[in-house]
Amino acid sequence: MDNLRKKINKTNQKINKIRDIKLAKEEKFKKDIYEELEKQLLPDSKIKELKKIREFIQKYEK
Repeated sequence: MDNLRKKINKTNQKINKIRDIKLAKEEKFKKDIYEELEKQLLPDSKIKELKKIREFIQKYEK
């Protein structure tokens, strides 16, 4: 019974790692799309302001 639990736990850990990797890839993809749209729609000065605001927000989210 213990061996079965260990195998289930290992399998769940692998599934969670795969899920985390998938989510990270999706977030990066979304971020890349937003950055590209910003470049096309906003002047450089506004993009710099947005980056500063994002960095500030990220500091306090952690």
